Amino acid sequence: MMNNPQRKISRRAAALGLAAAMYAADGASAQTPPPPPWRYAVVSLIGDKFTVVIRGQTTGSHLNPNTQRELEVPNSLLDRTALAAAVETLRKSDPIGQPTPLLIEEPVLYEQQDRLFDKGFVRLPTALAEAARAAGNTHALLLTKHRAAAEFRFLNTTDGQGSLRGVGFYVDQSVPVQEMGKLDVRGFLGTYVYIKATIVDLLSEAIVAERTTAAGRIYTAADEKSKSSRPWDAIDNNEKLRALMKHLDVTVRKLLPEVIGAASKS
Repeated sequence: MMNNPQRKISRRAAALGLAAAMYAADGASAQTPPPPPWRYAVVSLIGDKFTVVIRGQTTGSHLNPNTQRELEVPNSLLDRTALAAAVETLRKSDPIGQPTPLLIEEPVLYEQQDRLFDKGFVRLPTALAEAARAAGNTHALLLTKHRAAAEFRFLNTTDGQGSLRGVGFYVDQSVPVQEMGKLDVRGFLGTYVYIKATIVDLLSEAIVAERTTAAGRIYTAADEKSKSSRPWDAIDNNEKLRALMKHLDVTVRKLLPEVIGAASKS
């Protein structure tokens, strides 16, 4: 019995057609352009105020024995410092990207920033999210205040009491400090930067990555430039805010590569 030649031709044509389709699909996938690079809107909610925390006497209570006072920051200097450091860091990680710094002057957002976080999402105010997307951004980099235990590192030990949040100064007036060969120095002044960096998808509002840092820097009355034995005077009053700004700048530049790296792996 003769085989049907028409059937053979049909099978061969089908095989060739399938191969052609697969080749075309491979070519199409090879030519598919890569996804557009992320563009960031950068928002800082850490610099409306700084806090001066003075270590109190431990009484055995679970309450924080420290006293503190919040002071407003003129001309948004701390937020401008954080934004500048963040923008420059983002440009180094992606020279093509054009991050958009957004300076927020809404006291309610600073005071209620913790409410922006909803499990794995960040619920940005509608006006803010729309402004960020209108500028062509795909993601937001949000800098907010972070709370953690007070901890300042010396050469062989650490010191601190209670908890700290955001940015400010910590004053310990009694702990013995050995520095520069002076054993009779007591107390220290610390600058602290306790912040969180969060990358948010502007379309879904989902958190892509986040990292926190609790960075402290110590100044003592034993420092060469100090002219007083009081810890608060370890830095000249005219230099205090500049010292805090410098600490914030360094901390942001160190923290951001960590959260950007985590986002790239998500």
